[in-house]
Amino acid sequence: KLCGPGWLALGDAAMTYDPIASHGLMMSMLSGRDAAAAIEDYLLGKATSLAIYQDRLLNAFQYYQRERQQFYDQELRFPTSTYWKARQRKR
Repeated sequence: KLCGPGWLALGDAAMTYDPIASHGLMMSMLSGRDAAAAIEDYLLGKATSLAIYQDRLLNAFQYYQRERQQFYDQELRFPTSTYWKARQRKR
């Protein structure tokens, strides 16, 4: 859950991104912008604004997870490495 009555999470407090995707800084800035808009709308009486903000972040994170997995699936040089075994899907 990324928001509730009187609060919302943004940046790394909402979700963290693996550096391999190069999305962390950009997504932190975008979530700050979107959080500000959601707060403004909420204070103006738009009760669904926090839920919309949460959905936007969750959708972006799901996209990122698919993209990240594609990067990890491409790495084939270290098949016995514990690090890569933990990150690659079973083939």
